[in-house]
Amino acid sequence: MQLSQNKQKNQNCIKFLAVNEYGNGMFEMMVFIPLALLILFVGTDIGLSKLDQAMVNDAVREGMHSQLVTSGHSLYKAAGDSIILDHQLIGITATNMADRIARSIISRRTNFLSSNPHDKVSVHVSTVELDIDETLGTVTGYTLTDTKTSNLSSTTINAPAKVTFINDQQYLTNKFSANGGQQHAGIIAPTYLTSTNTLVSAPNKTYLKKSVAFLISVEAIAMSINPGWLDLVLGSELGFQVKEFELIRN
Repeated sequence: MQLSQNKQKNQNCIKFLAVNEYGNGMFEMMVFIPLALLILFVGTDIGLSKLDQAMVNDAVREGMHSQLVTSGHSLYKAAGDSIILDHQLIGITATNMADRIARSIISRRTNFLSSNPHDKVSVHVSTVELDIDETLGTVTGYTLTDTKTSNLSSTTINAPAKVTFINDQQYLTNKFSANGGQQHAGIIAPTYLTSTNTLVSAPNKTYLKKSVAFLISVEAIAMSINPGWLDLVLGSELGFQVKEFELIRN
């Protein structure tokens, strides 16, 4: 009789442990599955945003250099005994460059993931006139004279609260204040070059007093599967900015 009761107790204990383990397994699955999905989707979105950023970087550099090669015209022109900037041609080149870059970005994004790539990218090219020390070739001042925005992209991007875009003026301030402000951007004056393209010895003024650069700026909202999750978990990854400063020497 006693053995029978002990046997029954052991069986009840085994059943209780089995039910308890089953309950623990269900609880662990309820906790693990949402966590695993969160890591999967957020990780995938971060990976896609980084891939998109690299793709936009490539499109900016390709579009910028392709336009400069295709234009084939000097942005400097002769005026009597001086060499000056050709402002009309500079404006046309900036517009064409902005459109070429935007077209390249949109084409890549359309083939990648986005259904509305135009609404999530803004492309503009600013002209920067540089004042040059004619003896040293260093920048003594600069002016943002014009900004061309591509009609193929948005005029502005509504960035999430965690995303900060640097404007062109702040970017230039940071750039030219680095290294003690001694940025060399002088263009050697053609009148001081011999037929063998060597510099004549010790002229008083070696460089043009004006040179020009293009500042390409692209703001974008990253491509993602679930922007809401990406914004909630790591909003700074949802938007990014690409800036390129190109000194024009031709």
